[in-house]
Amino acid sequence: MGEKDKEEVNLRKRAEDLLKKAGKSTPRIVHQRAAEVIHELDVHRVELEMQNEELRRSQVSAEESQRKYAELYEFAPIGFCSFDRKGQIQQVNLACALMLRTEKRYLHKRWFRSFVSPGFRDEFDRFFHTLFKPGHRESCESQLTRHDGALIDVELVGGAVADPALGVAHESQIAILDISQRKKAESWSRRLVETTQDAVLSIDRKGRIVLFNAAAERTFGYSRNEIAGQKVNVLMSEPYVSQHDEYIARYERTGEAHAIGRIRTVTAKRKNGDLFPIELSVTEIPTDEDVHYAAFIRDISDKTRLQEQLVESERLAAIGATAAKIAHEIANPLNNIYMTTQLLERELAKEGNPVHGQLASDLETIISETARLNALLQQFRMISRKETYDFHPVSIAALIKEVADTCRAIWAHQKIHFDHVFEPNLPSISADRDKLKQVLLNLYKNGAEAMPGGGKITVKASSTETGVLVEITDTGTGIPPDMDIFEPFATTKVDGSGIGMVVVRQVVTAHGGSITYHSEPGKGTSFFIALPALKS
Repeated sequence: MGEKDKEEVNLRKRAEDLLKKAGKSTPRIVHQRAAEVIHELDVHRVELEMQNEELRRSQVSAEESQRKYAELYEFAPIGFCSFDRKGQIQQVNLACALMLRTEKRYLHKRWFRSFVSPGFRDEFDRFFHTLFKPGHRESCESQLTRHDGALIDVELVGGAVADPALGVAHESQIAILDISQRKKAESWSRRLVETTQDAVLSIDRKGRIVLFNAAAERTFGYSRNEIAGQKVNVLMSEPYVSQHDEYIARYERTGEAHAIGRIRTVTAKRKNGDLFPIELSVTEIPTDEDVHYAAFIRDISDKTRLQEQLVESERLAAIGATAAKIAHEIANPLNNIYMTTQLLERELAKEGNPVHGQLASDLETIISETARLNALLQQFRMISRKETYDFHPVSIAALIKEVADTCRAIWAHQKIHFDHVFEPNLPSISADRDKLKQVLLNLYKNGAEAMPGGGKITVKASSTETGVLVEITDTGTGIPPDMDIFEPFATTKVDGSGIGMVVVRQVVTAHGGSITYHSEPGKGTSFFIALPALKS
């Protein structure tokens, strides 16, 4: 009984008592007391009417709120579903029914788990068992099988619905979001990352690698399993190795970026320790706590090599043009000196004065030096003029054997031995036989001259992804580490011109190949010639 009701009962009892005493009291007193009671009854009536009006307004408001909630629930763009502790559906909204391609009436008392695709049911079961903890919210990604058999990717977000009277959760409700388009976009993005020819990797806030695509595996030589979790510094050269952690810390602290948002050319390091140039673009991913930075990397070794070759070709062309002018100016005087010296030698012999002693030595020096200068002029002309090539299919193994047999006969007396090792089924190449023989002869000659006391020249040929690799190794004195033998006029020989290796590289480049070398002083030198296979 409420306070107002108790007050009304008390007033009624007082009125009854007044009536019983009416006979014993004077009319004036009775009338006065009755008036008091009536006044109190009027006041109480007004209060009750006001209270009833408030209750009526509250009821109307509650009914309106309930109606609006029902409309919001029913016509929400997100699917809603309520089910009991057994997982039986108790209520669904229109969006949920449309999502499952069926009518609402067919969903009542159905097991929600029956709509979960078989491959996702274990994860759903773990999700379902957390839903009846009061105040707990849980989410998971899943896949539902629609009534017509089609599949839909969804995100489920749910929690318990508590019974106000019992204070325990008797029912759970989930919101169902269609994430099919997001999944398609993510799948497309993953395929793009995996199929792009550029290396893509991402790191967390601590600089640890969390994504490493197939192109990154090819570029750096690591598999994604062995590189995952390692610091990204392992892919860098100095000074970036020691500076990178501090750079991330400074950026996290100040927001001051030096690399983010720009394309830079830097040096990277492969698993085998080789350093190579890359173009690097870094971007920040602020919406993901685990993957915080992404890097897009392009190996520009070939581009850099082509640029260097272009610069080298232009430089050699300039040298050749200058040399050609010089050769033109001095060729005729030099020939005159050579012929005059020979005539002088013959005239002295005719007069019965045989050339001997210091004069003979001087004449021989003049003739040999003149001949050497003529040969040097010819090499200058080779640099300056544009060579023509006659390409045909060539067996590199047969060509190596042919040149080796010739050199073996020439240098047999110097105790120089030749050996060759070929992989079976080497691909044919497109080559100018004479000019490629010139390359091999020049390299064999350099090797033989580096072994004055005898030694061994070994030639190996093997297949590569793009063609063949020829390796020519000698056991000679080696090349000084501070010398670039492809630099014009650089030579280790007393009487060398330093032009031969320039010509060798020109010929190899004209064949679409490349030539490099490795040398250790006192242990020998290895040249590596990469040539493309004959296109079918």
